[in-house]
Amino acid sequence: KIVRFSNKGEKWIAAVGLYESKPYEIFSGLSEKLNIPNSIDEGYIVRNKIDKTIFDDDEGIEKTIKVSRYDFEYDNSKGETIIVEGLSTIFNEEFWNYGKLISGLLRHGMPINYVIKVISTLDFGKETINSWKNGIIRTLKTFTKDEDLHEPCPKCGGHLRRESGCIQCMD
Repeated sequence: KIVRFSNKGEKWIAAVGLYESKPYEIFSGLSEKLNIPNSIDEGYIVRNKIDKTIFDDDEGIEKTIKVSRYDFEYDNSKGETIIVEGLSTIFNEEFWNYGKLISGLLRHGMPINYVIKVISTLDFGKETINSWKNGIIRTLKTFTKDEDLHEPCPKCGGHLRRESGCIQCMD
């Protein structure tokens, strides 16, 4: 699923991989880096193994190893499959690394509400990354279900409920 958001006048994009209709992984950064039409809101995140040549300092030789590369595939209006290579490398490395951390939490079954809570408590010390963080929280909230929360309202102690991604006090 593709989710677009704006923060502080900047346009951002997130590609959220779903497994059994639940967020499983997330790739995100400035939308100018992921060149897909605004009409596209879904596609496939595809993990490919590619050869990469590295220099092994210990052995003093070049070696070819297999590394993962994530691509984004979607069908255009003509029904053609378009592949955007390197979803895992086109965004800023800092966003990629935080995305890997969030993806790890999602892949191992942490409920989305708790992932959101963990992200919301992070303070990165830089305005850009904090702006990105707020967009990621909003993105993940689009995948939460309407549900009663098991914590009291911080203002009145009343009953909280999540509806359409927003937490509301029912009292």
